[in-house]
Amino acid sequence: MTPAQVQTMIAHISELLADRLGATGHSLSQRLDSRARALPRRIRQAVRVLATAEGVAASPKMVRHLDLDALQTAYDTSAHYLEHLNAGRRFWGRARDAITSTVFGVVLMAAALGALALWLK
Repeated sequence: MTPAQVQTMIAHISELLADRLGATGHSLSQRLDSRARALPRRIRQAVRVLATAEGVAASPKMVRHLDLDALQTAYDTSAHYLEHLNAGRRFWGRARDAITSTVFGVVLMAAALGALALWLK
């Protein structure tokens, strides 16, 4: 596993924490600290493994000393949990947005046809 792959995994989990949980901070460890209590212990520990690897990931020589199997397991565990977090809420939010825009379009079309009918009288 290359340092770029490790950094990609860390960036993905960091982005998921920000998107799904509203975590704040610039690094994965800061984002984890801001929303640690919202995560189950197993997930929090997996993200902590990735956060400790974040500082080492910048150096290619140091990445060789990391336990890559543990990193991959931690990434898989945390990514699976975070990607499916609030899936139902996101689905219904998208459905609501689609219905709202459709209704707005129909109302707008009805208003345009009504104005056209009044203009042609």
